[in-house]
Amino acid sequence: MQQFPPVNEIRPYGVVDLTDQSTMLLVLEELGIAHLQDEWLRTHTPEAPDAAQAAEQHEEFFEDLCAILEGQAGPDRVEPNGWAGAKLASHLRAAMPEVLARALIEGGGSSDPSVRSDHDVVAAALRAFEASLSRLSAHQEKIKTEGAQADPAEYIQLMIGWSGVFSGKAEALKLSDLYMPYL
Repeated sequence: MQQFPPVNEIRPYGVVDLTDQSTMLLVLEELGIAHLQDEWLRTHTPEAPDAAQAAEQHEEFFEDLCAILEGQAGPDRVEPNGWAGAKLASHLRAAMPEVLARALIEGGGSSDPSVRSDHDVVAAALRAFEASLSRLSAHQEKIKTEGAQADPAEYIQLMIGWSGVFSGKAEALKLSDLYMPYL
């Protein structure tokens, strides 16, 4: 028995338009939640029963988002506007070549994004997003332990920077150096 009527806040997302920055922000946020939960559990309670499940859920989210961004999802999940796949990967190569090079080094193989597959580029960009989010989280935790209040605007700016790049609305990744991955 349903106790509450369905409302927009809890309905499943419809078809995702990867060129819409607000939608891309929400998609990245879902991955970010899974990543930070996995990271926290691995760091603080790796023996917890939920740790393995969180790691598995994060990997599933990550692989699903890679597939979506690579153009492997059907029109029932992603707006068929030509952005996913080669066009998006090309944009990522142009928008953040240094970040991709460093992310690709961590993944092994050539650090040159121009010779790497679209899959490698998309996965490296998502790993860089996660590294950036981890840097923000660590910084905000440090601020809290010092007794100060973390500024929510920092999170918003980070998400605007990343969603702008992934949606094609930003020509380059622009973040505070504090949250730029691999610095």
